Formats: sequence, structure tokens, C-alpha cells
Amino acid sequence: MAADNPADIKMNAKVSANFDPLIKATPKGLDRLFSLAFDKREADNLRYKMLLAAQTQKECQQILSGESVFENGRLIPVGDSENAKSWSILQIEAEQEGRNLAGNILMAAEALKDTPDEQVSDKEVDEDFFARWRREAKVIGNEEIQRLWGRLLAEEIIQPNSVPFRVLDILKNISSAEAKLFRRLDAYICDTGTLVCDFTNKYYPDGIEFDDYIKLQECGFIVGANNFIAGRSDNRMTVSGGQYFEVNFANMVVAVDTPSDAVIIQGAALTSAGKVAHKICDHDEPSMGAIQYICSVIWNETFNTPDRLLCFRKKVASSNYSQEASIFELHDRNE
Repeated sequence: MAADNPADIKMNAKVSANFDPLIKATPKGLDRLFSLAFDKREADNLRYKMLLAAQTQKECQQILSGESVFENGRLIPVGDSENAKSWSILQIEAEQEGRNLAGNILMAAEALKDTPDEQVSDKEVDEDFFARWRREAKVIGNEEIQRLWGRLLAEEIIQPNSVPFRVLDILKNISSAEAKLFRRLDAYICDTGTLVCDFTNKYYPDGIEFDDYIKLQECGFIVGANNFIAGRSDNRMTVSGGQYFEVNFANMVVAVDTPSDAVIIQGAALTSAGKVAHKICDHDEPSMGAIQYICSVIWNETFNTPDRLLCFRKKVASSNYSQEASIFELHDRNE
């Protein structure tokens, strides 16, 4: 079945060209993605959709190159069209939108290609969600933002209704610089939804200033840049047979031996958008400077009064650690 207009054909052809290496292996998540990206009226079978798009690619290239326009259901050489000039402007815009949309969908595909089928929900993505996502994807051309925007769709495909509409409204407005700043501070975010920092003593990670936290607040990633104590953890872990409180980060876990009934983590609370962004972004290994900073903020919190603090590389599906395996340690203040 033919698409309703040339922009639909062009978009599908361009997307299929980007996804050629993925045709042979289409796990559940990618199948869901393609079902959203391609008009369901064209075909139910993914391979047929892509072959149909490839069949129209020659005509699409004629449109993209400016040789022809699509009017009244057929291709017309530019010289024979009464609307050639106005169509050319519209075509440039449509081409850019198609390129942006393809780039964002490709980022979603990269996030989904290695996701096991059992981790992908059987529920369908809400049509309103995809319509809003697609509308913004057409104007997002920066690769850094495309990576974030594409992974938002991937997250929603894996678990529908996990990304609130208000998160889309916030993240669609962030700049590349704001996204990079958030990624830079991602290592300092723990599982209590807290961005670790010490506002009380104006003690920040190297290269980070108070104004950077204000920027994260203004773009909607954190609730506020102040001295509010945001995090509390009473989860337990075992270290060399002893019980410690644990504070989890993306790639490490901090074990705290304290007589208190929990560990308090100073910092700023993440908003719902900040939590989603943290979940979907790449988690780089923390530098030793970041590890030392996080541990010192937890150690110096007066409520905690710890006897010992240990930091470990996070294990998979394990809460038992050996003290000798720690990568950083702070001892009893009286030793």
C-alpha cells in the first residue's frame, strides 16, 4: 500500500537505510520499535515493510535531489511543476525532519538491540506518547540529545508508562551543554535519588561550581541547590561477615559501619526527569577523585559518625564483599 504523502515514504526509506544491518536480527524490542516507526497500514510484517521502503528509495532520491516533486499521487519533474519553488523549501524542511527522526530512532535501536526479549514488556507503547516523542524527534539534530531522546523511547518500549509525559516536556528543552554536565555528575548519583554534594560547606567535586547545580535545577534535573539533606539508606550488606549499611551507585557501592540507624547522604534530590535521565544514560567508571569525594561527604556527615567506610566495585547479584577487595577505605576517627 502506498503511503499518503512523499514525506512518509521518504522517512521510511531513510530509516530503513540506517537499519539495514539490523534486518537479520530483530529481537522483541527492535520489532516494537519498527512497528512504531513504520505506518501500520503499510504491512504487519517487518521484513515486508523494509522491502517496501527500499522499493521506493529510487523515487525518494529523486525528490531529495530536487529532480522531482510528488503531486497528486505521482512524481513530476521539477521543471513541469507549478509549485516547484515552494515545494523545494518544504522538501528541505521535510528532509531535515526525516534525518533527525531517523537519527533519534537509530539511537533507540542501539539501546534495544541487546535487550533480552524477556525484559521487554508485552504491553504496547501508548500512541499519544509516541506521537509526542516523534514530534520532538523531528527537530532534535544534536547527537548528544538524540542519544538521550532515543533512549527515552527505548525505555518506554521496554516498560510502557515508565516515562511520564512531563519528563518528555522537560528533556526536550535541555541543551547539549546541560546534557554533558548531567553526564559528568552522573557518577555522583546514588540509588536514593540523590546527587551527592556538600552545600553546607561549599564542598564540590573538582571542576564543579555551585552555579553548575543551579543550571541542573533550572533545566529540571534536580529539585534544588541548597543544604537540604536529601538521601537516607537503611539497606544492609555483608562485608567479611560483618553488617554494614550500603549506598549504591551505578558502578560502585559504599559500605558504612555506623552506630546510627541509617546512612544520611547530603546532596540534591533528583526530579522525576533527573531519575529517568540517570537510568538511561551511559554510566562511566567513576574516577578515584569522584570516589574519594563521595566517600568523604558521607564520612563527614555528622549524623553518620561512622567507624569505618569501604568502597567496592559493584558485583552482579551479590551483597557479600570482602574487606580486602575494597578500592577505597576510611578508618575509625580514633585510630
